[in-house]
Amino acid sequence: MRYLRGPRYNQDCPFPIVPNDPLSAEKAVRRCAACATAFNTRLGTLTEDFFQIGMLTVLKALPKYDPNHSSGASLMTYMKKVVCNRLWKERQKELRKEQKDLLYPFEEEHTDDENFRPNPLVAGLNAEACARETFVEEFIKQLELEKFCEHLPDILTKLSERERRILEMKYFEERSGVEIAEELCISEGRVSQITKTALEKLKKAYLLALEIGFDNLNTSPE
Repeated sequence: MRYLRGPRYNQDCPFPIVPNDPLSAEKAVRRCAACATAFNTRLGTLTEDFFQIGMLTVLKALPKYDPNHSSGASLMTYMKKVVCNRLWKERQKELRKEQKDLLYPFEEEHTDDENFRPNPLVAGLNAEACARETFVEEFIKQLELEKFCEHLPDILTKLSERERRILEMKYFEERSGVEIAEELCISEGRVSQITKTALEKLKKAYLLALEIGFDNLNTSPE
């Protein structure tokens, strides 16, 4: 089973804290910072920064806790929710920044370069993700784009020859749906359907790789 992390799944996470003593939450905040920066090499270097953000969040939120609030939330539950939400917002911000850097490396240096272009397939995948809310949520929260790019050749082996060919024509050859349909002798709607299926397979293959490890991806059953 994949380890589920983040605000939706923190019900069982411990968060010991003593009223009026923000420093008592240090151990819990360190655990939260490690969780929010896990499974990403660059984010791992920011764990201490996330810890500092978490402690500042505790300092600001602790005086606002109301034990008589209608929700009946305990101090531990309240502080855990506040800190977890804050750190995961920071994680998403950093992943979006990383995503931009990967799609448009050295963007400032190439501002006036008409020939500069980002990786077309990765850019295309990102565009498809942004077009569908459910996919982009998974893409930002569960997929680590850095590893996705690194292991893309292995992940592509999970596609059929036709699916790979359509992605190649669409994102690397930049051919229209009409042109692809004419070459493959299928309808434009069928091209769109196969493209959508192929992208879903890429997402599924990557999520599987997160569970079993990339080295085991090609030996796993479909």
